Amino acid sequence: MIIFSVFIVATIDNTTAQTPDDFSIQLKLIPSTVESGTTQQVVGYVGIIDKNGILAKPSDQVKINLESDNPLVASVPESITLSENTSYQKFQIDTGKTGIAKITAKLNDQVVSKDFRVGETVGNLPSDSKLHILLPTDQIHVNGEMPLSVFFTKDEIPLEVPKDITISFEYENELLKLQQKKITIEKGTVYGINIITALEETGTAFIRASAQDKKFDVVNNVKVSSVNPSSIKTYVYPDRIAQETERNIEIFVTLRDSEGFPAIATENVPLDIISDNIALSIAIDEAMKNNRPMIKKGEFGYHLTPEYIFPNKPHNYTISVSSSDYGLDSQIFDIVIPLTADDPKAEDKILRLFVPPELPRGAKSLMAYQITAIEDDDDDPPGQRDLNDDEDEDDEEITVRTIDDLSELDEDDEQLGPDNLFPVQADTNYSIMKSALETSSDNLRVTSSNTKIVKIEDPGEIVDNYILPHSSYGKAIISTGQQTGEVTLSTSLKGLAVGSTTVKVVNPVEPIDTKIFSPTGQTLVFDRTGKVELFVLPIDPSDRPTNSETGLKYILLPINEIVTVAPQKNFANIILLNKDLAKSNQTEITVTPIGVGSDSNLESTSSFDMISSSSKLNISVPFEKISSDKQQIPLVISLTDSFGNPITLSENVEISVESSGNDIIETQNQVTLIAGESFVETLFTVVGNSGESEITINSNAFDSTSTTITVGEEEKFEKRLSIFVDYPLDPMEVNVPSEITINIDDQDLNVIESARVRLIAQEGSSVFPTSVRTDEDGKVSVLFTPGNSPTSTLTIQATKEGYLDDEEVAEFSTIGGDSMGGDLSMMLLIPAAIMMAIVAVIVILVMRKRRRPEEEYEEYEEEI
Repeated sequence: MIIFSVFIVATIDNTTAQTPDDFSIQLKLIPSTVESGTTQQVVGYVGIIDKNGILAKPSDQVKINLESDNPLVASVPESITLSENTSYQKFQIDTGKTGIAKITAKLNDQVVSKDFRVGETVGNLPSDSKLHILLPTDQIHVNGEMPLSVFFTKDEIPLEVPKDITISFEYENELLKLQQKKITIEKGTVYGINIITALEETGTAFIRASAQDKKFDVVNNVKVSSVNPSSIKTYVYPDRIAQETERNIEIFVTLRDSEGFPAIATENVPLDIISDNIALSIAIDEAMKNNRPMIKKGEFGYHLTPEYIFPNKPHNYTISVSSSDYGLDSQIFDIVIPLTADDPKAEDKILRLFVPPELPRGAKSLMAYQITAIEDDDDDPPGQRDLNDDEDEDDEEITVRTIDDLSELDEDDEQLGPDNLFPVQADTNYSIMKSALETSSDNLRVTSSNTKIVKIEDPGEIVDNYILPHSSYGKAIISTGQQTGEVTLSTSLKGLAVGSTTVKVVNPVEPIDTKIFSPTGQTLVFDRTGKVELFVLPIDPSDRPTNSETGLKYILLPINEIVTVAPQKNFANIILLNKDLAKSNQTEITVTPIGVGSDSNLESTSSFDMISSSSKLNISVPFEKISSDKQQIPLVISLTDSFGNPITLSENVEISVESSGNDIIETQNQVTLIAGESFVETLFTVVGNSGESEITINSNAFDSTSTTITVGEEEKFEKRLSIFVDYPLDPMEVNVPSEITINIDDQDLNVIESARVRLIAQEGSSVFPTSVRTDEDGKVSVLFTPGNSPTSTLTIQATKEGYLDDEEVAEFSTIGGDSMGGDLSMMLLIPAAIMMAIVAVIVILVMRKRRRPEEEYEEYEEEI
């Protein structure tokens, strides 16, 4: 058998010898529930208290009988004797099987009972709880991993589960794999973690979590994408060329992944290239006859230059490129009337650069540069419509044929674009002198702002087309390295024009940001040991968890902990202690990359609300009022879940104890709840002074809690006021003022002088005055006029400094008006005997009210 202890507390005045009949017994079991098989002693108290609820010491021995109604659960000794001038004793409870036993203490004809439980109360989730699936992001890369959490909330607050709850998962098994098909949110915890792994296919996958036969059910989605090529993108450079003078166009076909990022071919990608014009299609076929068009494995694009002199019609052409498994893409370009470099409309010139806006690492690409003139609407012919007019007209779309068809740069536009620039034929050759032996004019420059990111492999040239005038454009070949970032590409033609554009080299899986993921969302829920878990995930440009070949290292602020995401891993977790965070309801967590070559762009900050475990520390005393003589009184600190069940932890819990007045009581500064135990007993010392003291306990893991102790002599304790109304023997007439006398006493029936009495009549009735003080006899008299109803009520409130307030609602019978239907003759029909009986009942009720404070200490039975 396991032995427990219960304390008995005797409460008798020190100065006057009194018998047990002058007091009441009070039984408390602290704690009242113990876990099965516990080895701790449960501490309970049987107190003998006076009519003011004050702990006292008996002047003689007091024998208290004990019994249990279920000895198989908890057995107690037959009796215990409280010695003279002893505040309390304890007796043992031997525990047995799981169940509930009623422990009873008897003193003469007084009986007090309390329930004592062995074993836990099995709690259930609230019926309005909600189950949640939480992901760091709804995007994931093929073969990528990330954590997933499941938890319950009530009113949006994460819940500690009262018992083990199994969560079952269903998911799109062609796209995803979960580490476990079932996980358990363990009793007393808030969430469970599973790991998602994306498979080789792309698409949108569902994840369903359910519990308790799908009583709780939730679905979430995650998109699986890839950096492998999934589509083609076609460019035609330039997008406007002059009729009958230009001989070539440049067709450049590239690959894109499912998110639209540039991609490198993972296999040979055959291409079919056609035009909507038969003559141009023949020229394309001629250009491809010795070399089947194909983006080769490991390359970014395919470049084709068909030779064709474009006539004045049609005014535009479409190039379409298709490939099995990669789809089709088309591009339109226009044929315009030539504009020479010395034309007055070509006075303002600029070079326009053509290049894919994003390039992959380790790839080659085509770049074109074209001489263009800037449109100025001031030199347009009268009535000329341009592209801006087309936005407001219902007429046919304007086909650009001359520079006057374009629109002038609008003030709101940030830079010149296709709507403002018109191709201009060169007036001479432009090239770079590659050696001293060449006769090149060396009047062309093509540069990169960062050659580690983009390098100019071949600057190209603008030359005459044999018997044709000079072309308007040239083409260059550029290459990218392994470094990512933005680069400015610039081209200049000596003495003619300059131009530049920005190109970005991207790595679709390169970390560009960092997510801080809490399994319970933006609310950090500290567990019973004061710990909380966070995950740190590097994120790529598509908001997918990603990794680094060399790993990533962060410092986590404000706790200055190092977090390392290992090479080829998508996340890392870290445990935080709430003692390391500021005492607040909110906090900011920052992760900052550290180490050689760290990228400051990966720094990230997230704000979180913070709440403690819903389990709680409890502070209990057997009584709240004690005399001021020096003595030590037990104080019990226990740990329970939200259902009141005792909790034991696997590690010690340090608890600080503070009191608001050390001149009244003294407490230990620190108490340790030992691992494996659910409560601890300590003592506080009564110093000897009177007053109130609040005892507060704190720990890192749980919210603080407190209790108030009142210390002092009996007469210094506040007594409660009592209101007594002298009810009239006869019913009151409606709408007729009647005098009512009200008596104010304390709980010992002592009259109270100068107490404030406030009166509130029900609607339809009135009272005068509404506020008055009692005279030296503790009385007030007021005039009450009942309303037109069978009964009228008067609310009476009594207050005085140093006393506890009282409130009474007096109810008066009425006659006349609606109360008797206007017929007083009905009263005459009531037999005299019945009227006398009514009067007698009223008198008895008044007498019982005045006797109540004396009698309430004679006998009672208290049960939990």
